[in-house]
Amino acid sequence: MEQKDINAITDGVKSIQDEALITKSTLTTQAQKIEDLKEAIADLEAKGQRPNIEEKDTAEMNHSARNQLVKAWLKDGEKDLGVFASKAAQLDTVTPANGGIAIEEELGKEIIELSREAFPILSEVGSLSVGSKDYRQPVLIGLPQVLGTTENVAGTQPAETTVETYTEITGKFIKAYSQPRFTNEVAMDPHIDIVAHMRSLLVEMESRYMVNQVLFGDGSSTGMRGILTKRCDSTNAFAESLKGDIARDPDFYKVLKSGNASLIGADSTDIIENLIDMTIDLPTAYVSGSKFIMNRRTFATLRKVVDTAGRPLLTSTQDRGYVGASGFDIIGFPVLIDDNMPDVAADSTPIIFGNLAQAFRLLPVAGSDFMVQDQITKKGNTILYHEWWVGDVIYHNDAIRVMAIAA
Repeated sequence: MEQKDINAITDGVKSIQDEALITKSTLTTQAQKIEDLKEAIADLEAKGQRPNIEEKDTAEMNHSARNQLVKAWLKDGEKDLGVFASKAAQLDTVTPANGGIAIEEELGKEIIELSREAFPILSEVGSLSVGSKDYRQPVLIGLPQVLGTTENVAGTQPAETTVETYTEITGKFIKAYSQPRFTNEVAMDPHIDIVAHMRSLLVEMESRYMVNQVLFGDGSSTGMRGILTKRCDSTNAFAESLKGDIARDPDFYKVLKSGNASLIGADSTDIIENLIDMTIDLPTAYVSGSKFIMNRRTFATLRKVVDTAGRPLLTSTQDRGYVGASGFDIIGFPVLIDDNMPDVAADSTPIIFGNLAQAFRLLPVAGSDFMVQDQITKKGNTILYHEWWVGDVIYHNDAIRVMAIAA
C-alpha cells in the first residue's frame, strides 16, 4: 500500500472522530438548555403561588410618575386621549390582583375643580404687622413757608412764616373667620385626602376674601375701606377724590374721570390721552415701580387701540417675572392683570395706575391668628376653626391714580 493511501485512511478516521466530538458537545449543550428551562419553569410556578413583590415595588416607584401624568392631562386644554393612553401604557405595568394600581384608577383620586381667577393684587399692596388694633400714623399736609425780604435797615421784626402742619390717619380693623366641619369617615378615606384638600381651599378662599375687602370693602363694622369704593368716595360721586393732593382728605385716593359716561374714552385718541394723563398726574417720586392694573376684559379693549399712525397702544415686552404680568406695556409702564378688578361700566373704577405698595397697607395684628381642631363640640366630627384680625390704612394717598368711568 502506498503512502498516499495510508494518509487518506488516517485523515478519514480523524474526520470521523472530530464529528463524534462535535455531536457529543452539541448534545451536552442541548441537555444543559433543557435543564435551564426546567429551572425557569419551576421558578415561574413558585412565583405564581405568592404575591409579586417586584410588581408592588414597581407600583410604588411609579406612583409619583402616574400622579404627575394624570395631573398634567387634567390641566391640558386639549385632553389628547391618544397621547395619554400611550403614556399610561408605559407606566401601567402592574397587576391589580397582586397589589398594583392601574393608572386609570388613579384618575378617580384626582379632584376636578373649575378654574378660579388668581389674585396678584395681594402681592402688590404693602403689609405691616402691628401689635394692637390702635394704629395711628401722622401725615404731613402742610409745608413750612419761605418768603423773600429786603435789607432790614430799620431793625424791625420780620414777620413770622408758617410752619408745617400734620393730621392723623388710623387703621380700621376687621375680624375674619372660617369654621368648616368634616366627619371622621371623611378624614379616614384611604383614597382621597379630603381634609388636606379642604385646608388648601381655605387658604385660597381666605385670600380671596382679603382681595374683595382690599378692593371693595364698604367700611362697615365687618368691612375694610376698599381702594375702589370707600377710598374713592364712590358713594358720593367721587367728590372728595376729585380734589388735588393738597386739598384732598388723606384718607382718599385721587380719581381721574374718563370723560365718557360708559367708556374709557369716546375713541382711540381719547383713550390714549386719558391713560397718558394718569401717568403725568402721578408724582414723579412714585413713577419708578408703577404699573397699570386692570382685568383681562379691559386689557382686551386696550389691545385693540391704535394711534393715528396705526401703532398699537400696547407694546409687547418680555415677561417681567411677577404674578399677573401681561407681557405688555402701556406708554412704557407694565400691565398687571387681576380679574378681580371691575369691568368698564358707568361709574366703575376699572384701572389703577401707580405704586400700590406705597399707597396701601394691610395691618395684620400679631398674635391674633388662631386655629384649632375641635373634636368635642360635635361627636364624630371635627370642626376646623380659624380666626384672625387684620386692618387697612392708606400709606401715601398720592401714590396711585384711579380712573372712574364718568363724564
